[in-house]
Amino acid sequence: MSLTLDTERFLVWTGGQSHRHLHVRYVAPVVTDARPRPPVRLAFCLDRSGSMGGGKLDTAKAALMACLDRLAPTDHFSVTTFDHTVLTDVPMMQATVANVQRARTLLTEVGPGGSTNLFRGFLTACASVAEGLDPDTFARCLLLTDGQANCEVTGAEELSRHAKELRQRGITLSTFGVGTDVDEELLRAMADAGTGNYFYVESARDIEKHVRNELGDVLEVSQRDVLLHVELPPGVEGRWVGPQLGAYTRERLSIPLGNLASAEQNDTVVQLRFPPGREGEVLVCAVTVADRDHPGITTSRLAYTFAAGEHNDAQLRRVEVDRVAAERHADIARLAAVRLNRQLRFDLAAAAIREARLHLARYMGRDTVLLELHESLLREEARFSVDMSEHARKQQQFESSSRTRSKSALGTSSRAFFTGSGDGT
Repeated sequence: MSLTLDTERFLVWTGGQSHRHLHVRYVAPVVTDARPRPPVRLAFCLDRSGSMGGGKLDTAKAALMACLDRLAPTDHFSVTTFDHTVLTDVPMMQATVANVQRARTLLTEVGPGGSTNLFRGFLTACASVAEGLDPDTFARCLLLTDGQANCEVTGAEELSRHAKELRQRGITLSTFGVGTDVDEELLRAMADAGTGNYFYVESARDIEKHVRNELGDVLEVSQRDVLLHVELPPGVEGRWVGPQLGAYTRERLSIPLGNLASAEQNDTVVQLRFPPGREGEVLVCAVTVADRDHPGITTSRLAYTFAAGEHNDAQLRRVEVDRVAAERHADIARLAAVRLNRQLRFDLAAAAIREARLHLARYMGRDTVLLELHESLLREEARFSVDMSEHARKQQQFESSSRTRSKSALGTSSRAFFTGSGDGT
C-alpha cells in the first residue's frame, strides 16, 4: 500500500488566482495468503430479450460459464435472466464443482424472448445476493444488456437511486452495454451509483473479454468502498478533474474510488485555485485514504509556498504531473464533445476539443508526450466537427469516461508491483 502526492509547481503567486494540480496516487494493498480476499456472492443478470438473438445471448452465456470456473468453492453465485418477464434460472448456490455443472445444464435452456424489463431483472438478481449477505462477504451484480429499459421503471435517475440503495446494503453493480442501441448514459449512471464499472461492448465477440476482465478484479478485491478525503487550506478552491461524484465542501473533497483490486493503482487529479497570500506563507493540502472498515488508513501532505511573480514564473514544471492532468482535461473535453456531436452541434463539439488543445499549448513545451496529445487533439477537432457514427460516439464515451476514473481505455484497472509499503507521511 502506498499514497504519494505531487504537483506540477510548488510555488504560487502572492497576488492570487494561481491554478495548480494535485496528483494523488494510491496503490491498494496486495492480496496474499496472509491477507486473503473475502468470499464473493456474485449475481449474473442477463438480458434475454429478442434483440439478444443472433449469437449475443449464446456468447454471453459462454462468458458466464467460463467465469464460473474461476470461482472458489467458498464463493456463491446466481443467474437471473429477463425480457418482459424475469426468471431466476440458477438460484444462489455455492460454487462447488457439482453446482457449477448444474448451472451449465440449466443455462443451455435459456433463449431470447420479448422486451426489456431491466428494472425488475436487476432487482431480482440483487435480491438473490442480498439474502444471507454478511459484512465479511463481497457482493456484486454483473448486469449485461443490449438495449434500453422499456418496462416499468425506465428512467436513469430512478434506476440509479435503486442502485445506490443496494450499494448501501453492500451490493456493488457493474454494467455491460452491448451494441449501438444500448443506453450508455443509463448504464454508466447505474454503475456509478452502485460504485462499480461500466463497459461498452462493441459486439458479441467482445463480451467474454470484458466480463472476464471485470471478474478478475472482483476476485482480487483488496479494499471496499475506498474514499479519498482531500483537506483544503483556508481560501483554496478544489475541483476533481473527473466525474462529478462524491461529496464536496469548501474545506474538503470526498472522492469515491469504489472497490480496489489487489495492488490496483488509482491516479486522481484535483485542480486547485489559490487566494492571495504573503510571500513565504505556506499552505498545506492533506489527503487521507479511508475505506469501509477504516476511517483513516494513511495520510500524506503536500505544501505550497507563496512567492513573488518572478520566482513563481521561473520555477521548473514537473512534467509527470502535467501529463496526467493534461490527459484528464482532454478526456473531460472529449466527453463534452461526444454529447454535443450527438446533438448535431458540430461547431461546439469541435470548439470543446479546441479549447483543451489551446490550453495545453500554453505549457506543453517540448515534452514529446504532451506534443503527441496536442497533435491528437488537433486531429480530433476535425473528427468531432462532422456527424460521427453512433458506435464511434459510444466508444469514445466509454474510453474517456473510463480514463477519468483511473481505468484504462478498455475499462480495466492498472496494477502496481512494488516491494515494501508507503509510510503514509
